[in-house]
Amino acid sequence: MHDEKMEMRNIVAIIGRRRKIVYGIVGSAILIALIFSYFQPTQYEGNVSIRIQYPRGVTDTVSAPVSEQMVQQQILTYAEIVKSRAVVQPVFDYMYADEAEKPPYSEMVKAIDAKPVRGTEMLILSILAESPVKAQKAADFLLTT
Repeated sequence: MHDEKMEMRNIVAIIGRRRKIVYGIVGSAILIALIFSYFQPTQYEGNVSIRIQYPRGVTDTVSAPVSEQMVQQQILTYAEIVKSRAVVQPVFDYMYADEAEKPPYSEMVKAIDAKPVRGTEMLILSILAESPVKAQKAADFLLTT
């Protein structure tokens, strides 16, 4: 036990002797982080939640339960449909209606995310934009598409 205290004292003494180097490393890391965060563009996220119900056919009865696996598969299918060009293109046409140049589809699809909520029938749709109002309007428009 006494040896451990001595080792800790030695470590503290070494750090104390090299405090200029330690302060320099910590200070430069903070400076780099501040510069990086300053030059990063601000992005806002708009979210909407939807509940997915498994479609029942005419022949389905009330007594035939829908398995959780079938519902989860349906949710994952909808999550992929949300990222399709047929859904993404109208949303970005709406978002960039005032601008002459629109981003390419590969950039557009990165801004849209669909996450299923584990253990539920919920799907959370998120979209990134330059302003909070634009992000929420785009998310609402994504929901109606």
